[in-house]
Amino acid sequence: MTFDEFLLFRNVIVRDGNHEKIIRLFYGYMQSVTGNERLLPNIIGELLNIDLSSVTAKTACLNGIFDGNEPLYDNVDLYIKFDNDIIVYVFGSERQNF
Repeated sequence: MTFDEFLLFRNVIVRDGNHEKIIRLFYGYMQSVTGNERLLPNIIGELLNIDLSSVTAKTACLNGIFDGNEPLYDNVDLYIKFDNDIIVYVFGSERQNF
């Protein structure tokens, strides 16, 4: 599935460039038609260097729907809730040159 097909299939609306970067980074793990509940725990476990081998993704959303859980900051680019109630908020941002 191409990136544009994924946006249409999942009804994802790109808010800004930061959101698009996160979508492009993770859409390969979320593009299965039936869903693969192990892909996101595997990649998030690798990124955070924690063992998520015993959990599955319960919810993963790129549209800002949080299952009633409010994020620490606005404009979450990716929200993931695992079946053990661990919640991961992913924010994209532009690199700041100082």
